Amino acid sequence: MSLLIIDDDPIYRFSFKKIVASIRPDIELDTVNDGQEAIRYFNPAEGRHKKVKLILVDLNMPVMDGWGFLDAYRLMPFGKEHISVYIVSSSSNPSDLDRSEEYPEVSGYLVKPIKREALLELLEKL
Repeated sequence: MSLLIIDDDPIYRFSFKKIVASIRPDIELDTVNDGQEAIRYFNPAEGRHKKVKLILVDLNMPVMDGWGFLDAYRLMPFGKEHISVYIVSSSSNPSDLDRSEEYPEVSGYLVKPIKREALLELLEKL
């Protein structure tokens, strides 16, 4: 099983990798810096979409933000029914939460920092 983090903060990505490794060392964790890199990550010719079970996407990133990624992701031509997508943002703005509900692909909205217990619960669902 693989998990993809889409976030421009290298410290967050590093610490998140450490936490995931301590909870579930069997999970392969990949990271990209922004939505545009995430779109390239899901190039159908490489088949990465087949192993990803969970995507955690930040909203505020340079180049392409989380909303831009979600708009592009919903148009990607491969089966996504086995992938859970969660927005993970430092924004607790109610309008962001409301907007996230407009995306049927989004399974939930988590506010940073994600607590270890919440991550453990999320990984157990997979």
